[in-house]
Amino acid sequence: MKKLLVVFAVLATLVAVLYVVIAADDGMRTSGYDRLSKREISMIRPGDIVLRKGFGVVSATIARTLDEEFSVSHCGIVVADSLGQLRVIHSVSSSLSDFDGVQECSIGTFQHSSVVGTMLVVRFRDTADVPLSQMAVAADRYLKQKIPFDNKYDISDSTAMYCSEMVWNALKETYGYDIYPDKSKSEVVKFAPFFDTTHFYRVINHHKVK
Repeated sequence: MKKLLVVFAVLATLVAVLYVVIAADDGMRTSGYDRLSKREISMIRPGDIVLRKGFGVVSATIARTLDEEFSVSHCGIVVADSLGQLRVIHSVSSSLSDFDGVQECSIGTFQHSSVVGTMLVVRFRDTADVPLSQMAVAADRYLKQKIPFDNKYDISDSTAMYCSEMVWNALKETYGYDIYPDKSKSEVVKFAPFFDTTHFYRVINHHKVK
């Protein structure tokens, strides 16, 4: 009987650990996340690009593998709902989300899934001819088209998109600007081009300067 109880206890522990790992990768976090102040939220505009590093093994692996100036693993485009409340359109795999592909969440939910000190909001600078809000229009179109997540990471095919691929396509469609001109099917759209202050203004940066 005691041996059986020990087995059950071990199994329960393994299930609990597995749940924590999956929950972390899904962004299911109740405390210790990066927070935007009311002042910072007031600075954000529809069309801005928001980046963060998420919790869990997947996010850590992405950030570590890319090893870029800022440690981020995910990005999306800010939009506003009919009441003017800010939301984020982004693309997430069904392995990490209840819904596969391009989806929408509140900006509060997006920051709730952010490791402390990793939120970054950037804005494309060259908006003289086309307003920034058109970036949000492009993102909303992807949302309505229900574009699935690009598990093949094939940037030559826009019928499916991962997070940075979605932003890359929105920039090309809206402004004709290609952040990744030397693309190939064997590579992915990295986050580094969004850090280029020549083309992007840093609206909010919670990262420590290296």
